[in-house]
Amino acid sequence: MGGQGRHNAPDFGVSREECGGRMRTDETITTGMELDRQAGPVVANMLERGVVANATHDTVVGLLPACNVTREEVDEGIEVLEKALEETA
Repeated sequence: MGGQGRHNAPDFGVSREECGGRMRTDETITTGMELDRQAGPVVANMLERGVVANATHDTVVGLLPACNVTREEVDEGIEVLEKALEETA
């Protein structure tokens, strides 16, 4: 199974090898994060920085990385999310 990476990157429960062996690369891994504020401004800030996310509920940011997402892309997405949270506090 997937492992905890540096920067406390989320564990999506599948390794890249498992993903590639059982899923098409155009499929996504779905996860969400409930915030202590409205998700819309956070999502807008992320989009401005080139990371696509959506507000799935008033206070929930939905993240749908492709199944073949790289560790570097996950790290970049987390950095963008952190900056968006700081700027919308």
